[in-house]
Amino acid sequence: MLSLQNFISYGFDIIKRILRLLFLVIFMNLFAPFSTAQGASPYEWSHRPVYIFAPSVNHPDLGLQISAFLAQPLNLKDRQIVLISIAGNKVETHFGPNETRSAQILRRTYNIDPNLFTVILIGKDTGMKARHDNIIKPQDIFRQIDAMPMRLREMRQNEPHTGQR
Repeated sequence: MLSLQNFISYGFDIIKRILRLLFLVIFMNLFAPFSTAQGASPYEWSHRPVYIFAPSVNHPDLGLQISAFLAQPLNLKDRQIVLISIAGNKVETHFGPNETRSAQILRRTYNIDPNLFTVILIGKDTGMKARHDNIIKPQDIFRQIDAMPMRLREMRQNEPHTGQR
């Protein structure tokens, strides 16, 4: 049989557990907006960002890399690529919907040295798929994207259907 002292002790233990859980839920809700708002990608599940990082707008590779991609607008559109440059503290979207995060947040999110030229490809799942420290041919990025399972599925869904089986 349960004694009164054991019953009270058991009741306090349950109350402590409930209070801990309640505190944890409140704490997570208070700080969740700060952790996701700054680092969350506005392109998750909709686009594949290609970020071109350079120490300054005068870096010789920056214009060459941007021009190489912009010369292929159909390939960018077909693969749902957003082309963004980050030069110093300036963030500029060259193709696709605007990037809303600051240069500092982008460099921190993707661990980019501010003194280096770097090109990265981010998948629709927001994972980094490729990182290059030199100019890269757009065709190499297109091939990497075309090998991704999600892209393969997109290409199968977009195939013309003849009605024949």
